[in-house]
Amino acid sequence: MSRLLLFVLLCHSLVAYPETSVSFDGWARATAPGATTGAIYGKLQNGGSEAVSLSSVRFEKAGHVMVHRTVESDGMMRMMHADVTLEPGASVVLEPGGLHIMLMGLKAPLIPGCIYKVELEWDESASTSHDFVSGSFGQSTKPERPGQSCQ
Repeated sequence: MSRLLLFVLLCHSLVAYPETSVSFDGWARATAPGATTGAIYGKLQNGGSEAVSLSSVRFEKAGHVMVHRTVESDGMMRMMHADVTLEPGASVVLEPGGLHIMLMGLKAPLIPGCIYKVELEWDESASTSHDFVSGSFGQSTKPERPGQSCQ
């Protein structure tokens, strides 16, 4: 029995999982003290040879994180859950008024000029960790200046 278990473990370790090679040039707007929501924007790029689908996002300073898309419905702007799949070589832009990573239940404000980490979990149990920089309040494009670690 122990030989069978050893064999199964050895075979499992030899299985080749596709490498996830996703880059993310991310940024966020600063949030006011007491604000409970924020958003992360930027460009996701799949540099791998296989399509990948985003299954979840983790940010330690938020209670809940989802990918949303802003859409107009009946004359009102609404946010709806969105799925992200990147084909090999493809990219997608996350921007204000469109696709974005929604941070809910913020435990602390996003401070202007700070660099934070976000964890993107892809299908096949792969994950990628990325930095993003927080710009000023109401900023609509990525900050030009590099940030500093504030964690």
